Amino acid sequence: MKFSISFGSVLQELDFYDRIPAVAEIGYDAIEFNPNGADLERVAKLASDNRLRISACCGYNPKVDHLCSDRAVERISESIRRLSAVGVEQLILLTGDRASRQDSQKLLIVENLRRLRDAAEKHRVRLLIEPLNSIMDCRGYYLDSMQAALEIAAVVDSPYVQTLYDVYHMQIMEGNVLATLGRHLSRIGHIHLAGVPGRHEPCGGELNMPRILSCLAGWQYDRYVGLEYWPVTDTYEQVKLEFDRLKAASEHPVVLELEGGS
Repeated sequence: MKFSISFGSVLQELDFYDRIPAVAEIGYDAIEFNPNGADLERVAKLASDNRLRISACCGYNPKVDHLCSDRAVERISESIRRLSAVGVEQLILLTGDRASRQDSQKLLIVENLRRLRDAAEKHRVRLLIEPLNSIMDCRGYYLDSMQAALEIAAVVDSPYVQTLYDVYHMQIMEGNVLATLGRHLSRIGHIHLAGVPGRHEPCGGELNMPRILSCLAGWQYDRYVGLEYWPVTDTYEQVKLEFDRLKAASEHPVVLELEGGS
């Protein structure tokens, strides 16, 4: 298991770029960030100098179900080219709000992702379709079900198109976090963590995050767990303490048997 962090939301007393060596010192393997307004070459150099990978980024205007398919595919293809050039490994894609004809919206997402498969494979960038909660943070958001996201990825049928499971969002929408992870882990390309409620420290919410990390280790999950949270106490010491808690849990695997695995 590898750990990444969305460094734009932590250590905000530091300059944006100075946070990169700070999270490396804490012990992270990789970083994530929003590329809008960022100096990509500077981020890439700082990551390389500090032995960090760039595990994931949102695309520029990342909605994959734009009503003009050609425009959406062109825009996301450009994101793939630009971000892969600086070492981004995964591109996070979103959907828009619910349309009146939701079956047509789902088919449009599948069609656009199929058209993007070749570019993703050529540049070796995995596309991650992300469900979000439509109750609190993203009211009206179309893709608010992990099952729907898994179905979309299955129909597209490419190792370069997978799902992003965000524990914060899916706890709000569905709960049943461990069962969902355990049954569908082979089709999940990336995991995000934040505490529920509030999207603060993962270990400070209603879920037992160390238990989740121990189970992921027991299931031999070997991809990224990304922390995407807004700290209540945003000091270097507290950000490091949160990382140390989760890292320690990942080093004590628990094998949780589930029925109906995939």
